[in-house]
Amino acid sequence: MVQFCKYRFEYLSFSPTTPLGSHLRVLALLVSMLLTCCGLLGHPYGMHTIAFMASECILVSVRTGHVIIRFSIHLWDLNHEGTWESKGSYVSCTDFLRYLFDEVRRHKNYLCVIHNMEARFAVATSDELVANNDDCAICWDSMTTERKLPCGHLFHK
Repeated sequence: MVQFCKYRFEYLSFSPTTPLGSHLRVLALLVSMLLTCCGLLGHPYGMHTIAFMASECILVSVRTGHVIIRFSIHLWDLNHEGTWESKGSYVSCTDFLRYLFDEVRRHKNYLCVIHNMEARFAVATSDELVANNDDCAICWDSMTTERKLPCGHLFHK
Protein backbone atom coordinates (compact mmCIF):
# COMPACT_ATOMS: atom_id res chain seq x y z
CA MET A 1 0.00 0.00 0.00
CA VAL A 2 2.88 2.36 0.74
CA GLN A 3 4.31 1.73 -2.71
CA PHE A 4 0.87 2.33 -4.23
CA CYS A 5 0.63 5.64 -2.34
CA LYS A 6 4.11 6.58 -3.50
CA TYR A 7 3.18 5.94 -7.14
CA ARG A 8 -0.04 7.90 -6.68
CA PHE A 9 1.88 10.77 -5.08
CA GLU A 10 4.34 10.84 -7.99
CA TYR A 11 1.47 10.86 -10.46
CA LEU A 12 -0.32 13.67 -8.61
CA SER A 13 2.84 15.72 -8.19
CA PHE A 14 3.40 15.92 -11.95
CA SER A 15 -0.10 17.20 -12.61
CA PRO A 16 -0.42 20.92 -11.78
CA THR A 17 -4.23 20.86 -11.94
CA THR A 18 -4.81 18.13 -9.35
CA PRO A 19 -7.30 19.26 -6.70
CA LEU A 20 -6.08 19.51 -3.13
CA GLY A 21 -8.66 16.89 -2.05
CA SER A 22 -6.85 14.21 -4.06
CA HIS A 23 -3.61 15.03 -2.31
CA LEU A 24 -5.28 14.96 1.09
CA ARG A 25 -6.86 11.55 0.43
CA VAL A 26 -3.47 10.01 -0.33
CA LEU A 27 -1.98 11.71 2.72
CA ALA A 28 -4.85 10.41 4.90
CA LEU A 29 -4.27 6.88 3.59
CA LEU A 30 -0.57 7.12 4.45
CA VAL A 31 -1.29 8.39 7.96
CA SER A 32 -3.90 5.65 8.53
CA MET A 33 -1.35 3.03 7.45
CA LEU A 34 1.17 4.49 9.89
CA LEU A 35 -1.37 4.34 12.73
CA THR A 36 -2.38 0.80 11.77
CA CYS A 37 1.23 -0.33 11.99
CA CYS A 38 1.51 1.14 15.47
CA GLY A 39 -1.79 -0.48 16.48
CA LEU A 40 -0.70 -3.96 15.39
CA LEU A 41 2.02 -4.01 18.02
CA GLY A 42 -0.51 -3.97 20.88
CA HIS A 43 -1.92 -7.47 20.26
CA PRO A 44 -0.79 -10.40 22.45
CA TYR A 45 1.26 -12.71 20.23
CA GLY A 46 4.24 -14.98 20.78
CA MET A 47 7.71 -13.46 21.07
CA HIS A 48 8.76 -14.41 17.51
CA THR A 49 5.58 -12.98 16.04
CA ILE A 50 5.99 -9.73 17.98
CA ALA A 51 9.62 -9.41 16.81
CA PHE A 52 8.60 -10.02 13.19
CA MET A 53 5.67 -7.62 13.38
CA ALA A 54 7.79 -4.96 15.08
CA SER A 55 10.48 -5.14 12.40
CA GLU A 56 7.90 -5.00 9.62
CA CYS A 57 6.11 -2.11 11.31
CA ILE A 58 9.36 -0.20 11.63
CA LEU A 59 10.17 -0.74 7.95
CA VAL A 60 6.68 0.26 6.82
CA SER A 61 6.75 3.26 9.16
CA VAL A 62 10.04 4.48 7.72
CA ARG A 63 8.77 4.07 4.15
CA THR A 64 5.49 5.76 5.03
CA GLY A 65 7.23 8.58 6.86
CA HIS A 66 9.51 9.14 3.88
CA VAL A 67 6.57 9.42 1.48
CA ILE A 68 4.64 11.67 3.92
CA ILE A 69 7.62 14.03 4.27
CA ARG A 70 8.13 14.21 0.50
CA PHE A 71 4.41 14.67 0.01
CA SER A 72 4.31 17.43 2.62
CA ILE A 73 7.21 19.21 0.94
CA HIS A 74 5.38 19.03 -2.35
CA LEU A 75 2.09 20.28 -0.88
CA TRP A 76 3.84 23.15 0.87
CA ASP A 77 5.49 24.11 -2.41
CA LEU A 78 2.14 23.97 -4.25
CA ASN A 79 0.41 26.26 -1.77
CA HIS A 80 3.05 29.02 -1.74
CA GLU A 81 3.66 31.65 -4.35
CA GLY A 82 6.94 31.83 -6.22
CA THR A 83 9.77 29.39 -6.55
CA TRP A 84 11.07 27.53 -3.52
CA GLU A 85 14.79 27.46 -4.21
CA SER A 86 15.72 24.98 -1.47
CA LYS A 87 13.01 22.39 -2.24
CA GLY A 88 15.53 20.15 -3.99
CA SER A 89 17.79 20.22 -0.95
CA TYR A 90 14.98 19.06 1.34
CA VAL A 91 13.92 16.31 -1.06
CA SER A 92 17.54 15.16 -1.44
CA CYS A 93 17.97 15.13 2.32
CA THR A 94 14.91 12.92 2.84
CA ASP A 95 16.06 10.58 0.05
CA PHE A 96 19.52 10.41 1.60
CA LEU A 97 18.12 9.57 5.05
CA ARG A 98 15.95 6.83 3.55
CA TYR A 99 18.96 5.45 1.65
CA LEU A 100 21.05 5.56 4.83
CA PHE A 101 18.37 3.65 6.76
CA ASP A 102 18.23 0.98 4.02
CA GLU A 103 22.02 0.62 3.99
CA VAL A 104 22.17 0.23 7.79
CA ARG A 105 19.47 -2.43 7.57
CA ARG A 106 21.34 -4.27 4.78
CA HIS A 107 24.57 -4.14 6.77
CA LYS A 108 22.83 -5.59 9.83
CA ASN A 109 21.43 -8.39 7.66
CA TYR A 110 24.93 -9.04 6.30
CA LEU A 111 26.35 -9.25 9.82
CA CYS A 112 23.61 -11.71 10.80
CA VAL A 113 24.41 -13.89 7.78
CA ILE A 114 28.14 -13.85 8.57
CA HIS A 115 27.50 -14.66 12.24
CA ASN A 116 25.15 -17.50 11.26
CA MET A 117 27.67 -18.86 8.77
CA GLU A 118 30.48 -18.80 11.31
CA ALA A 119 28.30 -20.47 13.94
CA ARG A 120 26.97 -23.24 11.67
CA PHE A 121 29.88 -24.18 9.42
CA ALA A 122 33.25 -25.40 10.63
CA VAL A 123 36.56 -24.07 9.33
CA ALA A 124 38.07 -26.40 6.72
CA THR A 125 41.36 -28.13 7.45
CA SER A 126 44.48 -27.68 5.32
CA ASP A 127 44.07 -31.24 3.95
CA GLU A 128 40.52 -30.41 2.79
CA LEU A 129 41.81 -27.21 1.22
CA VAL A 130 44.49 -29.07 -0.75
CA ALA A 131 41.95 -31.69 -1.88
CA ASN A 132 39.73 -28.86 -3.18
CA ASN A 133 42.60 -27.18 -5.11
CA ASP A 134 42.12 -23.93 -3.15
CA ASP A 135 38.96 -23.05 -5.15
CA CYS A 136 35.66 -21.88 -3.70
CA ALA A 137 32.71 -24.10 -4.66
CA ILE A 138 30.46 -21.04 -5.04
CA CYS A 139 32.50 -18.35 -6.83
CA TRP A 140 35.55 -20.45 -7.89
CA ASP A 141 38.02 -17.86 -6.55
CA SER A 142 41.05 -19.01 -4.62
CA MET A 143 40.55 -19.24 -0.85
CA THR A 144 42.59 -18.39 2.21
CA THR A 145 39.94 -18.91 4.94
CA GLU A 146 37.30 -21.51 4.22
CA ARG A 147 34.11 -22.92 5.65
CA LYS A 148 32.93 -26.47 5.08
CA LEU A 149 29.32 -27.18 4.15
CA PRO A 150 27.64 -30.36 5.43
CA CYS A 151 27.86 -31.77 1.87
CA GLY A 152 31.67 -31.39 1.92
CA HIS A 153 31.99 -28.37 -0.38
CA LEU A 154 34.23 -25.52 0.73
CA PHE A 155 33.53 -21.81 0.39
CA HIS A 156 34.88 -18.50 1.69
CA LYS A 157 33.24 -15.35 2.99
